[in-house]
Amino acid sequence: MMYFYKKTDKAIICTTETLATKSVKLPNGNVIQSRVQVDGLKFGVLAVGDQEVGELKVGDKLPFNITDSQVMDQEGNPTTLYWCTPE
Repeated sequence: MMYFYKKTDKAIICTTETLATKSVKLPNGNVIQSRVQVDGLKFGVLAVGDQEVGELKVGDKLPFNITDSQVMDQEGNPTTLYWCTPE
């Protein structure tokens, strides 16, 4: 089970853990919501092309599994993203 994080033009980005938020007060007095980093968290990618995925909210459960295959950048170097597959 993966959790929705973000939709790009051609892919869904998801995480292995849900991301919590924390209120942070900036030096100028503004308060913002910041995501809390989780130990062991991995980001996964599922290519969806031009398919319409509908409305998803951060943290929605997705029926995907993360693989051990890292996504490679254009130069062939591994990134911190992993490929996902449907369950």
